[in-house]
Amino acid sequence: MIRYFYGLVDGSAPDVSFTQFSSDPNNPTYVNTATISVSGSASDSQSGVDRDGYEYDSRDWTGSEYTGPELHGRGNPSQNVGSFGEGLHAIRLIAENGGGDLGASEFRYFIVDTTSPDVTVNIVDSSLSDGDRTSNVTINFDEPVTGFTIDDVSAFNGMFLNDFTGSGSSYTVTFRADENVTGNGSVTVGTGYTDLSGNTGTGDSDNVSIDTRNPTADIVDVDPDLRITGVGTVTVNFSEAVTGVGITDFSLTRNGSAVSLSGVTVSGSGSSRTLTNLSSKNSSSGTYVLTLNASGSGIVDSAGNALAGNATDDWRVDATDPTISNIANRTINEGSNTGVISFTVNDAETSASSLDVSRGSSDEALVRVEKIVLAGSGASRTVTVTPETDGNGSATITLTVTDGVGRTDSETFDVTVRPVND
Repeated sequence: MIRYFYGLVDGSAPDVSFTQFSSDPNNPTYVNTATISVSGSASDSQSGVDRDGYEYDSRDWTGSEYTGPELHGRGNPSQNVGSFGEGLHAIRLIAENGGGDLGASEFRYFIVDTTSPDVTVNIVDSSLSDGDRTSNVTINFDEPVTGFTIDDVSAFNGMFLNDFTGSGSSYTVTFRADENVTGNGSVTVGTGYTDLSGNTGTGDSDNVSIDTRNPTADIVDVDPDLRITGVGTVTVNFSEAVTGVGITDFSLTRNGSAVSLSGVTVSGSGSSRTLTNLSSKNSSSGTYVLTLNASGSGIVDSAGNALAGNATDDWRVDATDPTISNIANRTINEGSNTGVISFTVNDAETSASSLDVSRGSSDEALVRVEKIVLAGSGASRTVTVTPETDGNGSATITLTVTDGVGRTDSETFDVTVRPVND
């Protein structure tokens, strides 16, 4: 740029001061307005600088050279120098003294940026499960930002690990899904930050499919669980569809001792399985416990989540009858009774105190049932038979013991009544 000035010869240029923006084009000052007001100063000890001697020279700056129009504002060291487009600009103050000598400040650099920064959130993994609950999250801005911290980021159905890092326009953090979740999780960036020009940030979010809920199992209760024969089939229901269920995942015990499940089969799919051919495995008397063992089973849902825990059911088989001791026949005189007759009851599976004893008479004209009086408890019981006062003859008395599953045993004895001459 060449200018010719005529006037008083001074011989020295004015001193010019303009420091409003950065002097480094690689680290310019950011402004969020297109209308630029500036202020500088100049002085000359010999001829002075009049009001019309100030001029601002502004250029676009490409990073290596000045381009674009020369925008000049003449007449005042503090003035609005016009409207600038988005991007990097250079500006300097030129002053002219009374002798026509020119002084210029160095160029100062500023970026006009009136656009809010955009952000993109990306949860790297497409899905998370109980076996893989974490994913890297990238947070990228389209320009450098300031004031951005982990407090500007929120998580749904998850949390962040303490590894938030980054600067400028790129940040990372690790998202960890919550336990026992089925559905979506998300990471959201709010608007509590600005770009270097002070423009308020925008928000963004990203979702990830989460299934950290482990499947559970329930062995349907054997009914009745106190029974006289073994159970043939058992059903197992899962909380969701699973795979990897096999007979080796089950164990059976009788009175605490292991019972082989060889020959037992498992069928079904999805969320239900059935064990068949069990009858021969639990036909003997005892307490049985069937267990589905989670550890090492390989039972998983569609997300690969392992079975949460064991499932069990127990039942009792009473395959033996109770017993009642022998009672000898009795002969008594008319008008008397048998006196107290002792006997015992027992059962391998039912406690003696829970055994029920009932009675009957083959000839109620001679011995009414209500005159057969039972007493005692536990294994030790008694019976007293009182015939009708004037009766004689013979009646068969039957005592029956019944256990908890309805199995019975009976004992009979005859009571013979001899007539007595009155």
